[in-house]
Amino acid sequence: MDTMRRKIKFITIKNSSMQLEINYTDLVSSIEEEVSGIKFPMTDETNINKGIVYNVSLDEQIVGTLFFCEKKYNGYLNMEIIIDITSDQSLSGKYEKEIGDMKKSIKNYLIKKGIQKIFWLEDYQSEHYNQLLSNKFYLLENRFRNLINFVMINQKGSDWFINEAPYSFRRQHQNLSENYREQVTSFSGVDDTLYCMLTDDLVDILKKEPKKLKDSSPNKIEALLHTLMKQLDGKSKHDSIKRTILNQFDKNTPIFNEYFNGICDRIILNKWGDLSKKRNHIAHNKLIDSELFESFSSEIDDFDAIIDTSLKNAVEKFSNYIEAATTTEAATTTEAATTTEAATTTEAATTTEAATTTEAATTTEAATTTEAATTTEAATTTEAATTTEAATTTEAATTTEAATADEAATTTEAATTTEAATTTEAATADEAENEVDDISYEEYEAELENYFATLEANVSVLSEDQIARELEDAVDLAVDDFYEFISDNNDFEIIENRSMSFEKERILLCAKQNITHKIIKVVVDDFQIDDTRGQSSKVVIRFVLEDESHFAELTYTNGDYEYNEYQGNYMPLIQDVLELSEFSKMIEDIKNTIIDVFPTLLEEARSENNSYFSIKEGEDSILLEDDCPECGEEECLCISKSFLNKAGIEHSENIALCLKCGQGIEYSHCLRCDSIMLDDGEELCEACQDFIENE
Repeated sequence: MDTMRRKIKFITIKNSSMQLEINYTDLVSSIEEEVSGIKFPMTDETNINKGIVYNVSLDEQIVGTLFFCEKKYNGYLNMEIIIDITSDQSLSGKYEKEIGDMKKSIKNYLIKKGIQKIFWLEDYQSEHYNQLLSNKFYLLENRFRNLINFVMINQKGSDWFINEAPYSFRRQHQNLSENYREQVTSFSGVDDTLYCMLTDDLVDILKKEPKKLKDSSPNKIEALLHTLMKQLDGKSKHDSIKRTILNQFDKNTPIFNEYFNGICDRIILNKWGDLSKKRNHIAHNKLIDSELFESFSSEIDDFDAIIDTSLKNAVEKFSNYIEAATTTEAATTTEAATTTEAATTTEAATTTEAATTTEAATTTEAATTTEAATTTEAATTTEAATTTEAATTTEAATTTEAATADEAATTTEAATTTEAATTTEAATADEAENEVDDISYEEYEAELENYFATLEANVSVLSEDQIARELEDAVDLAVDDFYEFISDNNDFEIIENRSMSFEKERILLCAKQNITHKIIKVVVDDFQIDDTRGQSSKVVIRFVLEDESHFAELTYTNGDYEYNEYQGNYMPLIQDVLELSEFSKMIEDIKNTIIDVFPTLLEEARSENNSYFSIKEGEDSILLEDDCPECGEEECLCISKSFLNKAGIEHSENIALCLKCGQGIEYSHCLRCDSIMLDDGEELCEACQDFIENE
């Protein structure tokens, strides 16, 4: 906090016909009783028209002033209250709690005196808390954007938003992007996709189903237009046309379910929804006290920890992808190197063999020449020489002819083998290609017939995967709504929250009541998927409320059609339908049961506290007036044994149970008047101490 003057200023207004009876001496005495260490020495100024000024003393040091002034405007009495803090010690934050308790005590006193409305005009504490939380939210929100971008870019590339995000958000980005770039010119060229999205949109982008055209081929678009024209000519209802158009879009898996599996649980979406509401509280400059600041700050830190864990999971997941890709590349390189080495070895062997053959031929030729020379020299007559030469020539010719014949035979055999292999390979390839073509054609023909039939009959016939997605999405939305119902009840802490998956006994939501420690679970109990035309699929969700189990069943019926030969077109037999209304009704009944099984104890205790019947019977109050030292909640410390017994809560002697946070706080009795007081080591309550001091 900076060291400047700080003010807390608020006013009350009453009609002039009503008396504004405020005893300021009594008011400051009340504050001194409630706020430890605070005193109000009066200054010399005591004229109420000019204002009554008290010095504010904490630990016997003057830290500021408390100013009251009554004025009349247009027939209305206006009382202005200003707390003006000037002390350096206070400005450093030393006395912030006491100053906060002082303004709360003044407000409570005025309300008890019958003041209906108080208008808060200035509050430096609230402004300071707002600044701190705004900064934390700014950092957290951008970390969430970074997580989304990191996960999606690694899996779907830099164009992931264009290719995967629902159309409404792509259109929104187009509308906002130009203005964003005009305002931040220094970041031109930087992708601004998620920065153009509002806080709530970040979750909706991940949760909503992106819809894409099933088939954009000219033939099918033409068929669609003809069908629409026929419906218009027949003056059919607009719902029929709308349904026909919607049937042209595939319902794709939401981005979160498709790409964030194994990185983070669904609780990140619902917790962000809770935080977005709190962010709006801060963004619109609503009042914030120290308790709310601590609560908001703690939730931000918890969500930040979830992002840390998610980023670590994402880095590990994508590192495994990179490692696998590197291993594959290395294997491919090794294989190529081995092949090259083998080829080189073969080539070397061939060269060596050729060299050996050449060498052998040279040796033979030399030997033959020598032999011929010797024979010629040894011969004594021309006839002998001629005979020898003829014999040699004949033998050589015979050998050459034999070699040529063998070589020709070998060549022919090799050629025949190669040709046979080639022919066999070609035949196999043709056969496989024909088989694929036949399958593709049959599938396409069946798909086309089903397409035109469903279009004309105005029904949907979904595949097994499509039915599973329909059921998953509907269950996720229902559990998200149930999550909100539970989290709005301050008695509960959310322990686990996961997306729907077809896995029996999978926990979708788990919450614990802070006071009773009772558990609520939402579990996948059973499921069955049948993509046959006209058949039903279902998923059963079990809600476990401590020892009780309640069930909600969601069913989807696949569409069916038949060809009407008389009319010459396809007609609907069974309309496809997702039975959401009945499913929602079952869950609403379960919510009502929760209110009975898990009552909101704090509200119940407040309504019964100091009631006519308890006062008549002379019973003690159910709740102490003191604030809880742990969570700061007002009027929440329960000391009534009968109330706790009725709620089934175990308790100990001289322990006040906070019905907000569940913390047990020790208390004792004043030795003089026997009143209950929180155990702070004192034997007498403040009233008795003051009485004895005054005597």
